[in-house]
Amino acid sequence: MPTSKIKARGFDVDRVQLGDIVLTTTRKFQSRVIQVGVGADISHAMLCVGHGSVIDSTPEGVQARNLARIVIEAGCSAYVLRPSKPLSAGQVNTVIAYARGHVGARYSIGNALKSLGLKVSPGRRQFCSRLVAQAYESAGVYLSQSPAFCTPGDLLRCELLEPVLDAVFELSPEQEAARRKADPVQEMRDATNALLKSARKIAPCIESLNDIDVHLIEHPQNDARMVEAIHASGYLELWRTQVANTPWHYDVNQLIAHHVLESAAQDYCADVVEEEVRNPSHFAPMRAAYMRYHMAYPLEYFSLQVELYTTLAKNHAQRLRVAITLLERKGVLTAEYTPPVLPHTLKWYLSLADWDPRLSLRVAQAVQAAGENTAICTMCTKEPTRDYIAITPPPAGPGTYRLCDECYARHATEEPLELIPAS
Repeated sequence: MPTSKIKARGFDVDRVQLGDIVLTTTRKFQSRVIQVGVGADISHAMLCVGHGSVIDSTPEGVQARNLARIVIEAGCSAYVLRPSKPLSAGQVNTVIAYARGHVGARYSIGNALKSLGLKVSPGRRQFCSRLVAQAYESAGVYLSQSPAFCTPGDLLRCELLEPVLDAVFELSPEQEAARRKADPVQEMRDATNALLKSARKIAPCIESLNDIDVHLIEHPQNDARMVEAIHASGYLELWRTQVANTPWHYDVNQLIAHHVLESAAQDYCADVVEEEVRNPSHFAPMRAAYMRYHMAYPLEYFSLQVELYTTLAKNHAQRLRVAITLLERKGVLTAEYTPPVLPHTLKWYLSLADWDPRLSLRVAQAVQAAGENTAICTMCTKEPTRDYIAITPPPAGPGTYRLCDECYARHATEEPLELIPAS
């Protein structure tokens, strides 16, 4: 059902998968003009990058949005499209990474209009359907003969895509009113745009957040100015608002008290766990990436990003831990025993590199310098040592250490540990 002349509608986020393409329009004059130009009843394209999360390009720039907040006005069309030949997990990750990598890039009205006719040099700015087509192109899937000038109509008519049935439903007046309330994701968009506005005063060539990293690597003398810009934007403090607004995400007792219906709390927790399985959090990999940047280029901007993603990864892990705890209490989720990864093994190094590449490299070098002696302490290289595991697993990495008594006493005050049985 592409349109409804009577009621507003919304997207069923449980029917929309990673990599799906969402097409919409509005009753605004500009949207009507685009519909005529593209020869279709839609004017805008978005890409699903998480459960209920989409990325698109609008005059605000390339930004993330909450699909569950979008209201399709009565009389307007909407579609969810999915490749008829399913993408591999690697392709989906590539598509999503491309879209995330362009967050903040400015919108190009000129290129959006040129996509309707004259094909000229595309430039680095984005418009909605180009972003989607180029994201797919990065994974080796061509949704248009010219991805740089792909239109929403091209996507709708693409033979490689098929519609997802029942992805749109009619909203009750109460549901519509709830969706039209202030969107908390707007704070992220505002902070991102504020950061990029300041960054472009330093380097006009910057389009996306990723461009800031590249610029600082090439121009480290601008580190202090970029640090000032990110502090002034509020970008580093957004997580505090999220925690303050939803404290029940991080405490199982508050979670139970927050939901009037016990089943609602259980459904929420099931969604959190299912989403982690379908789309693992990118906070820990981002932390590791910025740690590698900081190892090669010891700039304060990269250090601030490490601190930010450390906090985000820990908050996400706590939210997941709370959801799992409640489901285990209800008997609908049974924890499976996984043997701990023994310290200073190849698997341990690789796992630790996903959370703390600096420590992983340092221990590997120390073991090698000690004549391949893996019995040395993870932290100080002394002996004798014993193997420990964190009582509360970290957001990523093995969570195990080989420690001397002195380092155990010091480390255990920050992260409770217990001995790994010798067997």
